[in-house]
Amino acid sequence: MGRELGRIEGWTWGALGLVSLAALPFGWDWSLGLLAGGGIALGNFRWLRLSVGRLVRSFRSQAGRPLWALGYGLRYLVIFGLLAAVLKTGWIHPAGLLVGLAILPVSLLVGGLAWIQARE
Repeated sequence: MGRELGRIEGWTWGALGLVSLAALPFGWDWSLGLLAGGGIALGNFRWLRLSVGRLVRSFRSQAGRPLWALGYGLRYLVIFGLLAAVLKTGWIHPAGLLVGLAILPVSLLVGGLAWIQARE
């Protein structure tokens, strides 16, 4: 499953690039917003994948559970801080940021359906 998730991340980067280019007629702020939102979403997804893997391993060994719970809270603080910082710069369009954030869930849905279809 890890290989499939890596492939989905690659598709998402490709989709972000294409959508960013397609958004250029609307202005640089839209394209930058798309890239910022997609980059934050993908960074959050990768961090989540690593955290869940480590959390599962820590439950098996009974070590470090409270620290991983703290790590989850830290992840949210970092992500919200990045979103706030990016919006505060004024260089991006907020709607572009939202669309960029939404590209990863669509990629996960399409990739998951393709994975299910390939298994049948």
